[in-house]
Amino acid sequence: MVKTVVEGLNNPQIIIPAVQQLGKRHSEYGVEYKHYKDFGNCLIECIEKELQPNFSIETKKAWQKLYNLLAEVMKIE
Repeated sequence: MVKTVVEGLNNPQIIIPAVQQLGKRHSEYGVEYKHYKDFGNCLIECIEKELQPNFSIETKKAWQKLYNLLAEVMKIE
């Protein structure tokens, strides 16, 4: 899904509903919003390891911003 989101960043009208549906499914599996922070930290750490030595502070901030946005969109009230 991360690949789909990254490839679709220029088409939020398509990506946002897909991410909302993903959030709904996660909620049905018992995932709580508080779990997203831990997963996000692990995801960014994995991306950092994969992209070394080309992973800059700016890259990290961009990934964190994207992930935080996705987590908010996935959040089910």
